[in-house]
Amino acid sequence: MKLLENKVAVVTGAARGIGRATAELFAQHGAKVAMSDIDPAPLNEAASAIRKSGAEVLEVPGDITDPQFPDKLIKTTLEKFGGLDIIVNNAGYTWDGVVHKMTDQQWQAIIDCHLTAPFRMVRAASTFIRESAKKEQAEQGKERQGRSSTSVRLQAPGATPARSTMQQGSPVWWGWREHWPRNGACSMFRPMPLLSAGSIRV
Repeated sequence: MKLLENKVAVVTGAARGIGRATAELFAQHGAKVAMSDIDPAPLNEAASAIRKSGAEVLEVPGDITDPQFPDKLIKTTLEKFGGLDIIVNNAGYTWDGVVHKMTDQQWQAIIDCHLTAPFRMVRAASTFIRESAKKEQAEQGKERQGRSSTSVRLQAPGATPARSTMQQGSPVWWGWREHWPRNGACSMFRPMPLLSAGSIRV
């Protein structure tokens, strides 16, 4: 049984590891997958391997921390596949260090990749998600309350930025889903926390 037939998924950091495995699994279950990574060569190899299974795959190489890239990735995906159902914000890395030696550059680089980039991805997808939600609500003739599998609940739409930084970024993708409910809602996943206990040592 294919669980994602005709769904469209975007996976960042998709050339290797968790990202590639996610793209492969989604493709096996019938999804059309837009794969992105900062390294074009391994991205092409991964995408080519998935295409051999008969899956529809789009390659969009680029740096997720580039302010313009999330818009490009979402736009290219919508132009190619005509929809968007899943975003996996997998791109990331660690730059561990003891706190008294950690530089502002080191700190900001991790924030840019693990928090700011997913925020930009959500923002880039927001127009499509909101319009899709409105259309589905109109067709159903009723409002539909959003649901998510997290215990995090934002008190107000404007609280998202502050809550995101206080709770390691997780509300960024779950928070907006609360405000844009739709059937087959655009789910957004983060395979790893922004910072773990081992990331900063004192």
